[in-house]
Amino acid sequence: MRNPGRTAIQGVPLKKKRRLVFTLFSSCTSLAFLSIAEAKTTQKPSPLKTIGSRKTPPKIARKEDTSKETKKKSLREILAEPHMETETLYVTGTRLTQSRLSNVMAGSTLSSEQIKRRGYLDLGLALLRENPAVSIPDNAPVGGQNMYGTGQSFVSLLNLGSQRTLTLVDGMRMGGGASASIYGVGSGSQVDISAMPTSLVKTIDTRLGGAGAAYGADAVAGVVNYELDDHYKGVSLNAQGDWSQKLDNAAEKITFKAGRSFDHDRGGLVFDVEYRNQAGMLLRDRPDILSEGAVFYHRPTLGEKTAYTNVLGSGARMIQYSLTGIPTLRGNYGDFPVYGGVYGPTYAGLADAGIPSANGTPLVFSQNGQALVPYNSGTLLQGDNALGVDGDGVALRNYTQMRTPSEKINLTLLGHYDLTPHFHATWQAGTPEAARSTRAQWAC
Repeated sequence: MRNPGRTAIQGVPLKKKRRLVFTLFSSCTSLAFLSIAEAKTTQKPSPLKTIGSRKTPPKIARKEDTSKETKKKSLREILAEPHMETETLYVTGTRLTQSRLSNVMAGSTLSSEQIKRRGYLDLGLALLRENPAVSIPDNAPVGGQNMYGTGQSFVSLLNLGSQRTLTLVDGMRMGGGASASIYGVGSGSQVDISAMPTSLVKTIDTRLGGAGAAYGADAVAGVVNYELDDHYKGVSLNAQGDWSQKLDNAAEKITFKAGRSFDHDRGGLVFDVEYRNQAGMLLRDRPDILSEGAVFYHRPTLGEKTAYTNVLGSGARMIQYSLTGIPTLRGNYGDFPVYGGVYGPTYAGLADAGIPSANGTPLVFSQNGQALVPYNSGTLLQGDNALGVDGDGVALRNYTQMRTPSEKINLTLLGHYDLTPHFHATWQAGTPEAARSTRAQWAC
């Protein structure tokens, strides 16, 4: 048998052996270069192995590429995390182009939950108590009211007046509600917000200053936007009542609200009926705190010697007025029925334009109006022609309102319809003036 020689492998012919070695050398070289290019390995190559008389590089282990698996894992973790709650931003503004610096305005938002939690019957009172930028306007649920705008409730921002505060409803201007009179509370187009139903308000967004350039002079102080809930679904009936710690100043409110959608939620209607009744309260209901029994500064009395221009005292009354009426003999402008303390002790308390009695004091009508009786001016004050202490004069503080009495019924209908995803139609209707009445409190 022929000797295969040194270069032959037992059982393998020489030609096949050479082809096999060449194939292995080519495969290992390609695999090594591919691994270096993709895995960027920094390992030092091991010494070449000898196969027969040829040296072949060893196979380099390919580093596993785990970047895709890592990305898939991270994506699964992100999707598995709970979604964060989104915050809704309500923008009240204009279509005019403005920069971000000029578009930043201070403000605040009052939610419907806060209004319900505090039990407010009037939106004007809610803003007075919850928003420090709101001052007492010309007409408000608290304090005195103008006789030509009784029962109305306005908003005044930054104490600049209700005519400088713009009122928007769902971003649109609302018509003014001030009484048309030259003796009215203001010269602007104030809005009576007591006509708005409290049960339909979602948020009250207030923006201070900087709105005059966009809206005009009636927005110099700021803008108040009332967002109404025109997407309400269901039926709601609520009733509430409240009173003070002294069991007076009673109030009640009854609201009925119903809403539903139609055409696969593209449209909806909301109907609301709201009845509110406020009993009201006068300063005389707290006599020792605010009315005639309260201590205030006034001029010293006649004959009193003091180094001060004003002294503390109670019981001050207007001497030129009487609850039953003081008849006068003259009707000239500036004539008073009684001489005040400014005329000194000689004439103080005597009849001026009034009808004098036998002792020179003026006469007033009796309680039944059928006779004239002497009038007691009380203790008069130095240099004061209007006030006296005690006597039969009128203590005007007794009849100043602390809480305005009112009774109102609001009927409101809201609707919306989405014509396209980007084109919406809304409408509002209401009769806030249908059954509004305000009772003035005057007592003798």
